[in-house]
Amino acid sequence: MKNGKSPVIIDNTNIHAWEMKPYVRMAVENSYEVIFREPNTRWKFNVHELTRRNTHGVPREKIQRMKDQYEHDVTFHIVLHSEEPARHFAM
Repeated sequence: MKNGKSPVIIDNTNIHAWEMKPYVRMAVENSYEVIFREPNTRWKFNVHELTRRNTHGVPREKIQRMKDQYEHDVTFHIVLHSEEPARHFAM
């Protein structure tokens, strides 16, 4: 981004708005337009198919949890105002 390359595509498994925030901030700092896109496949939320197609060895249970927690319809405003939840540590 600092070199002005365009487009910049962030291909990552961000399931929460707060996970996208560093990328959005970087875009703002470098005067980029931010556009959110999801895959345009009919199986994008099909856990069985996602498990079958993943090349990283992610177990089905993890994919199911990610799908269940996925934040739909994020916007620029939602991402910029999102916060990472506090972590609770057992003592």
